[in-house]
Amino acid sequence: MAFKPSCNYAEAGLIAYGDDGNYFYVARKHHPGYGGPIFTVISEMNGVPKEEYIRDSVQEGSVYLKVTKEGSRYAGYYSLDQSNWIQIGSAIENKSISQLKIGLFANNAGGGSGYGDDADFYSFQLEGRSIPFGEKVPVQGLQAVLDAPEEVVSEEPFVTSLGYSHVTNPIQAQDIVIHYDMDRFEFIKAESKQESVKVVGINRDMPGQVRLIVASLGANQALASDGAFMELTWRAKADDMHAAGKIETAKVIVSDSEGTETNAAQAASTIRILPIVPGLPEDVNKDGKVSVGDLGIVAAHYGKNAGSPDWNAAKMADITKDGKIDIEDLAAVAREIL
Repeated sequence: MAFKPSCNYAEAGLIAYGDDGNYFYVARKHHPGYGGPIFTVISEMNGVPKEEYIRDSVQEGSVYLKVTKEGSRYAGYYSLDQSNWIQIGSAIENKSISQLKIGLFANNAGGGSGYGDDADFYSFQLEGRSIPFGEKVPVQGLQAVLDAPEEVVSEEPFVTSLGYSHVTNPIQAQDIVIHYDMDRFEFIKAESKQESVKVVGINRDMPGQVRLIVASLGANQALASDGAFMELTWRAKADDMHAAGKIETAKVIVSDSEGTETNAAQAASTIRILPIVPGLPEDVNKDGKVSVGDLGIVAAHYGKNAGSPDWNAAKMADITKDGKIDIEDLAAVAREIL
């Protein structure tokens, strides 16, 4: 922005805004009580402001300002070239900002008409993307991510993964409600992919719904990055041609280590269910006979299960349709050979 204030209390900058009593901003300002020109950050929580500043000795009229957010900690910076950033004060904790909005502001500090200095904003970026002035762009918050196959075969188990994107505040505990088409799917189990993250409670009493209570064991084991952390195993039930069903998160509430709760945006997947293909399941390579060739394919996939990354390719070797490839599958092929 191009702005070099000279009138008392005139300021302009960037603001992370919840409401009039809860916000954080970074600004270039003229403050007579602080000796004139300064760069300042102000964090207000429930109507109580906190200000930190450094002297503004920059001769140029144009500067760049930046706000960063890590969890609920905000920090402000200024730069002359967008490469070398100077932090203004310290990072400040502000957990009271909800329904976050990011924008620009200029303030003449209560002066009348013609009072103050002009501020010219000529560039604005959000998470590295240039935003045209006047365009409304939602700030990305915590998002649930449900990854599922596009197609599954009737009566066969399959796995969906559950995780998050846009994680900024480490997740210590979770309350997750999942809805699913009970005529299309049967819920089997939920398993964490991380040793330190445990499903400590599960309720499946309501038809078409499963509720999971999840905890990370220890503050240093909280989920702090994007990605999947849990696998949900299902069985497809419908066998009519081209049936489809939906699995979705209906409610996801997470908490950090201090008990601050956040609602995650929801996720959903629609899955097509294919009918069972007639024929002997032991004829894995579909050449019209059961032979040692089929046994070789099953043996090559030995030990895999519905949670394996290549399960879509390996599941043809699951002869018994129990979601895993083990000695029972090998024995089933051997009996047909004999």
